[in-house]
Amino acid sequence: MTTLKEKLRLIGSTLVLILFAHDVQSAAVLDGFTDVQYAENGIQYSDRNHTNQISDLSITNTVLGHAKRILTATAAPNEFTDISVNKGKLSISNSGFGDASVLYSFDTIDLAAFAKAIAINISFIDLNVEIQLIANDDSVFAFHDFGGAGRYLVDFSQFSDPSEFTHLHSLELQFRGPEAWDAKFTQLAAVPEPSVTALFLIGLMALGISVRREVATA
Repeated sequence: MTTLKEKLRLIGSTLVLILFAHDVQSAAVLDGFTDVQYAENGIQYSDRNHTNQISDLSITNTVLGHAKRILTATAAPNEFTDISVNKGKLSISNSGFGDASVLYSFDTIDLAAFAKAIAINISFIDLNVEIQLIANDDSVFAFHDFGGAGRYLVDFSQFSDPSEFTHLHSLELQFRGPEAWDAKFTQLAAVPEPSVTALFLIGLMALGISVRREVATA
């Protein structure tokens, strides 16, 4: 029969596992948005003053090997669309009907070996703005309106071909919206099954109830 001391020790171990699971979820950073980059109406720059034109940018705050990022911004005639990365944020704004995208290329990685979903952190987004994700130029999570600010998980199983994540070498995020839309994002990450932490919490709750009953009847 399990003693009260053993149950308390088990609760402590479960808490450690929960904290570990949380760390794993936040550890697989795909882009921390710390490497400065700008694009406006189809031209990319590595500085805010738009003086240094580039074709792509090597990024450092990522688990992806030799990762390069390309920003694109397409504007309607006589309008502007710009997309920028600076100080941990990805920002998009436009004056008309414009589109934007972020394309990553990197060393082939089996992302499915340690993750099950891509976490999109939206700090601000206008109504009816839609996001599409494409893995390896082939597997698609079709344009979706997430409805507002928040942290959203796109499971690999929601892509047209989830197997692409076992040998992933490119990932693209595409953005579109109504007239004059804006959006801001923070860290892009890959996370394990959300249910892992939930199972730990359920187990912890059950143990806590059992201990309370033992204390009450002691």
